[in-house]
Amino acid sequence: MNQVPEMTGPVGNPANIWSVFFILFGSYLFLPAFQNVYFVQTSGNWPVTGGKVVSSELERRWPDRGDNSFDQGYMARIWYVYKANNIEYMGHSVRFRDDYTRDIRAAQAMVKRYPVGQQIQVRFDPRDPTVSIVEKNTVPAIDCSKMGLGLLFVMFGIVALIGSIKQEITGR
Repeated sequence: MNQVPEMTGPVGNPANIWSVFFILFGSYLFLPAFQNVYFVQTSGNWPVTGGKVVSSELERRWPDRGDNSFDQGYMARIWYVYKANNIEYMGHSVRFRDDYTRDIRAAQAMVKRYPVGQQIQVRFDPRDPTVSIVEKNTVPAIDCSKMGLGLLFVMFGIVALIGSIKQEITGR
């Protein structure tokens, strides 16, 4: 009879595959949230320059029923120009993590707050002047949750991977 050879070793061990999955999924949760928290925390110390609103409109996004997108609702799309290091840039982030909302009044209020032609103060990242914001904001709780959950997944995956490899080596 032809038998399928059993996969052995670290690669064929299902525990290792699951461990790597946990590490990757945890990283997927942690890294974007960490970037947002980092930007929110450091942007308070960024240089400030003058800018001007060049476009301010309300965007509506209601995907077709077959689309399972989370980007549903309304968003204020504010575009502005500013100069950093004598180079003109265009930005669109009023705050970090601007996202779609189902509250049309909140999106309309932002459009009203930033009409075309209005002079504004723009904070920009001195290491990358293409990254800018108009309003400082606080760290969203969802980012803290994603960071914590992501770290738990990564740590669980690492511990499980080490345990599985140790078991392969010792044979127990």
